[in-house]
This record gives sequence, structure tokens and C-alpha cells, in this order.
Amino acid sequence: MKQFDESLNWFKGNMHTHTTLSDGVHTPDEVIEIYRAKGYDFLALTDHRRLSMPETVRGMLMTGGVEFDYMLDNECIHIVGVGLRSAPELDPPMIGQSAQQAIDAINAHGGFAILAHPSWSMNTLAVTLPLSGLGAMEIFNSTSDAPWNPARGDASQFVDLTYTRGKYTPLVASDDSHSYTGEHTRSFTWVNAKELTLDSILDAMRAGRMFASQGPRFTQIEYADGVLRVDCEPVERAIVYSNLPWAAHRVFTGGLTHFEYTPARGERYLRVRLDDADGNMAWSQPVVIG
Repeated sequence: MKQFDESLNWFKGNMHTHTTLSDGVHTPDEVIEIYRAKGYDFLALTDHRRLSMPETVRGMLMTGGVEFDYMLDNECIHIVGVGLRSAPELDPPMIGQSAQQAIDAINAHGGFAILAHPSWSMNTLAVTLPLSGLGAMEIFNSTSDAPWNPARGDASQFVDLTYTRGKYTPLVASDDSHSYTGEHTRSFTWVNAKELTLDSILDAMRAGRMFASQGPRFTQIEYADGVLRVDCEPVERAIVYSNLPWAAHRVFTGGLTHFEYTPARGERYLRVRLDDADGNMAWSQPVVIG
């Protein structure tokens, strides 16, 4: 099975962004121009508890969005919603509500719910595994990384712990831009869709036709006849992750554009990370094999 439809188009977007409407330093118009100038195709303004609506601005699709946040005893949960066509009844979200209610409301209003920065939030599986209806989770969040925060931007371990327990939530990468001092336009998601419309982008995301990136690009991922085959633009290294703590021959190096991996006995899922020469990464969706 192939992850991508080669007859469709690729669109680049960021689904977690803040403006002066909450705790960002730039106005919505300024933020839109920052991302438009960097070649983004779509963008979600996801201010805290402040919904933005879908529209097209200067040729860039604005998917609409909002971020809800909930404090627990030893962790917090942030839920980003994109693609909403009306406001969820979650005002104020900090009082008498829950992350699950936010997810349910986002989905009920036609949106796509994302678990934001789980490593930064100190999320535990006891809290997150019971959540239902998530469309994706952030495997990388730029603002959660150093120097803006104590280097908890990469949620790879959280992802593998989640997948090892059989919950294969798709992955995105986002900036979560606030200060616009280098965290912006760093991490993004490529979506394999028919056209640049809200419906087409959401349909592709729900189908898992997307990958998270900071630069490297997958061109195709296929699992057939017991072999994982990966095509990509040239990278320095590729790593295959799974539920097993150890398995041989899962690291590939040296100007890669294609590699193949035969799963070891006991591997139930595979996911791939690409690394380029500058240290930028890309992350695939999981391939469930058993």
C-alpha cells in the first residue's frame, strides 16, 4: 500500500500559529504575510480561546483555528482545532470543560483536532491514551524547542510509546509561533491533496496523506510483500522506528534517495525519520504491519 497519491498535488502549511489576538507579537495580517512570503500554501491562526474562520487571503488558504488549554495536577493538555466553520461551545474553556469535550466539539463543527506539543506539556499516556477523536499529534513543535523552551520540541519518544500501545494517531509538525525570533517557518506539514481548498486539505489529512517536516521530503512510502520502500529527496540519513527497542539494520546513510527495509520479527508498526545535512528532519506516518 502506498501512502501518497502521485496524481495529486503537494501543499505546505502550518497548523499552529499565534497573533496579537492572544499571546503572539504580530498582528494576524503580519503573520499571514510572514508565511505567505515563505511560500506556504495554507495557514491556521490558532490563538488561545479565540477562533479564526476559514478564508483565502492573498492567495493563501486560511484554514481557521483555535487552541484550547487545560491544566491538570502534573501536566497540561493543549488541543488545537483547525478547519472549524463555526465556534465550538467551549467558552470559557478553562472552567468546567475537558480536553475530550474540546476534541468532540471541534469534530462536531467539522474541524480537525490536534494534540499539541505533548512532550512540552509533560503528557502521560494515562491521560492521553483514553482521548478519542484526535486527528493528529505534533511530533515536533518549534516553540517547544531551545532556545525558546527547554528543548522539549521533539515528541518522538511519546509517539513511539503511544504507537507501541496500538494507538496510531497521525503526525504533524508545527511552529506554534509566538515571538517570531526564529521559531517561525521552521516546522511544517506537507499535505497530498487534490486542490487547495479547505475540504480537500481536510480530506487528505483525515486520510493520512501528509508528512511532517523541517525540510526533507518524502516522495513515496510503500509497504508491499513484506518490505518497506521509501523514496525521498536526497538526505544524509534515514532511521526506521518501531515498537522494538532493538532491531538490526534500521539506520541508512549516505546521499539517500531510496531505501528498503524488511521488518524484524515482532515489529508491529514502522515509521521513518529523514535527516538532512543541516540537521533538519522529516517524519512519516506510521505503517501498521501487524
